[in-house]
Amino acid sequence: MKHLKNTLCLLLALCFYTNAQTPKAINSTDENKDWIQIETENKELSLSIPDNYTFFIDEEGYDTIKGRYSREKISFRNLRSLTAYENGISMWIESYDVKNGEEAFRYFGANASSDIASYKTYKVGKYFLQVKSAQSESSTINYYYFYSDKRVYFMGFGIRNSDPPGLQKFLKSITFMREKLFAEGSQEVEEINGSNEKLIYEKIDVTPISISYNEPDINKKPKKSVKSNDAKIDNSDDPKADIPTTKDKNEIGIAILTKPKPGYTDLARRKNIKGYIRLKVYFGSNGLIKSIEVVKSLENGLTQKTVDATRQIRFLPPSKNGIPYTVVKTVQFDFDIY
Repeated sequence: MKHLKNTLCLLLALCFYTNAQTPKAINSTDENKDWIQIETENKELSLSIPDNYTFFIDEEGYDTIKGRYSREKISFRNLRSLTAYENGISMWIESYDVKNGEEAFRYFGANASSDIASYKTYKVGKYFLQVKSAQSESSTINYYYFYSDKRVYFMGFGIRNSDPPGLQKFLKSITFMREKLFAEGSQEVEEINGSNEKLIYEKIDVTPISISYNEPDINKKPKKSVKSNDAKIDNSDDPKADIPTTKDKNEIGIAILTKPKPGYTDLARRKNIKGYIRLKVYFGSNGLIKSIEVVKSLENGLTQKTVDATRQIRFLPPSKNGIPYTVVKTVQFDFDIY
């Protein structure tokens, strides 16, 4: 286990490298926020996050087939998705309940985002941990996939610079199967996060979010959009957001880290529903989704699926002169049956 920790720490150090043109860290008033400890009911996972977070649950989850030559299904149920943000770091943890953790892990990891630049797999006791990393001009992202007997986990973080305050705090707090994954020594989690508050992962309340419906005249031409993976994100800013009036070299744009893809509902698939859903999304200065406005919807449950996926978008907020601000973007998801 010690060899694993040393290897992972070295990998993390390499992932933190960024080139000289990477923007400086965002100075945030959230730097001194309290942190809380999250722990699963069976105590197989424990970690600490800032008290600035959102939590979402989808009990239905989804079914998928094992592979091209197998019609046997793998069921992912009870999605729990937690996203937190502090001082230029977006961090998250997701999980699904499954019948066979190792089987689901192999599917989950193999079908991760195609944007992943590199990955390595390690053994943690009788389980496996897959580490993936990706880097662009604006951000560095690390993903961690691991599992227990009846659950798969997807954890990660996104940053702009090499070592923002709070990153080591987050990593050193992570305990899986009573072993600290990224820290040496026996320091207790409570001593690291500076807070005695603890939440049971399975009992966290869903974070309320404002969702409105405002479909305009269907004859009105949509704004020009740029395609980004499975979603199209509008490249123009909404004047209603608290955006600086001018742009200069001290302004850093929003960085989208993860964009979950909404799946088809069985009813929509049977009815051969096709088209697109367009949303106006308020990306908050606090690194969390503030609200969602439905501009163009589809029936048979597809709009709700899209809203649920959009709630799980992770991002780093734009900033000017080191001050983050809220921005509004139009996000479009296309639906087609092949």
